[in-house]
Amino acid sequence: MRRSENSKNLEVIPAGKGESLSWRIFFKNNRWYIAVCVEVTEVLLQSKPVRYGCIGVDFNPGVIGWCYVDFNGNTVAKGQIKLNLHSRRSGQVKAELSDAIKRLILLAELYGCAIVIENLSFSAKKKRMREEGRRYVLIA
Repeated sequence: MRRSENSKNLEVIPAGKGESLSWRIFFKNNRWYIAVCVEVTEVLLQSKPVRYGCIGVDFNPGVIGWCYVDFNGNTVAKGQIKLNLHSRRSGQVKAELSDAIKRLILLAELYGCAIVIENLSFSAKKKRMREEGRRYVLIA
């Protein structure tokens, strides 16, 4: 086990508290770089398995919908988180999405459950529609 010692007060720092294990300073492409290797402690699982219930999330333009379902699939709670991303700079969009995600994490901690997000891929459907032509799309 690796351990460190604080040079000011001689306090012993246990291993795995994010202290640097090694570092390297180098010059590349007219810039100085510092490469640091740290040991990170493992994060404990904070939620129950999905079979005990979960929060489902649906991302839409302007709103994030969420629904908490119990182990039987019954809706226990639901809600929406409004987003205003129109005409915003990238930093503002990132901040607003971060706030929304924080709210979802707080809900997951409240219910002690996992967050699940659907992974939608319409690429196969779009390809199939292109192959079938415009007339097929209008008639169907």
